[in-house]
Amino acid sequence: NRVRLVGAGRRNTIIKAGGSFTFNGSTDSMIRIGDASTNTFGALIEHLQIQANNVAGSICVYSTKCEEGSGLRHCTVEGYIVKGIFFSGGGCQNWLLSNLELFSGTAATTNVGIDINTSASSNTIFDVTVSSNAAAQSTLPAIRIQSSTVNLYRIHVEFYDIGVNFGTASGGTLEGVCANATVVKLVQLDSGAMIRDINQNSSTYAIWDNVRGISGSMNASGWYNLSNDGGAGILKSTFASPAAFPSRLNSPTTFGNTLTVDGAFGVTGSARFGAGALFFNDFSAFGTVSTGPVLTLPSTGIVFGMSNTSAAGGNTTITTITAT
Repeated sequence: NRVRLVGAGRRNTIIKAGGSFTFNGSTDSMIRIGDASTNTFGALIEHLQIQANNVAGSICVYSTKCEEGSGLRHCTVEGYIVKGIFFSGGGCQNWLLSNLELFSGTAATTNVGIDINTSASSNTIFDVTVSSNAAAQSTLPAIRIQSSTVNLYRIHVEFYDIGVNFGTASGGTLEGVCANATVVKLVQLDSGAMIRDINQNSSTYAIWDNVRGISGSMNASGWYNLSNDGGAGILKSTFASPAAFPSRLNSPTTFGNTLTVDGAFGVTGSARFGAGALFFNDFSAFGTVSTGPVLTLPSTGIVFGMSNTSAAGGNTTITTITAT
């Protein structure tokens, strides 16, 4: 606890793996934060370069016990073949990675820059670039969130097929992400996440949503929400009154199988809803709305300019909406 490893600058102080340094490719690393049994608080790596020197199986930083006040700040992480930073296990929670540059090694075509497989706590990745000094294109994500809640801000990616991947057991937010033409899927969703300010630049896809089966491009900026209730992969969104969600620059807004809105609900761009039930008291659409096979009108209120005139005063089911 409370140990800081501090250099004189991330391009001035270098810790470098020698030619005889060996890695097992899974848990051996140049620097480990904490040991295998004790939770570690206030342990920081700062202002230095961690250079794995293209050694086979290399990981630069590893931890299973990185807790509050621990992490990396103002560092470069370079020359790794397997992973740049790897946090794993329930003992890693509420950590911080900020102001970092990561550059994979030569022939590192299956590397992950930052790999997170920890507990669902409040973790932060801020102001990070993940790239390759050797222009080695990786088929794996630059940042992979396997099983944690992580908030990411100001992320830049090059030379990875996938920029940021929210895995099936993950969640969080991503605000401010960009890439270049070497990136195929800027953001891949295998679970729920909230994404804002997406700058696709020349990457092939801005959003690749495996949960809803949607892939699409997007202009600079934009807003995309896929909520996750954490229950057996079932996605839903429940919002209290009032609820209003603007879609900037016509970026899509995607919701799960059940959406309940108690107050007014407005969409200014495009919205797509799943095959489950939709319940609204007041809905206004100024763009394009696509629904599943069933839309339910409540006994009171107005939907798409139509009020419920059912004689019994119950719900009215709409199976087809035709534009005129």
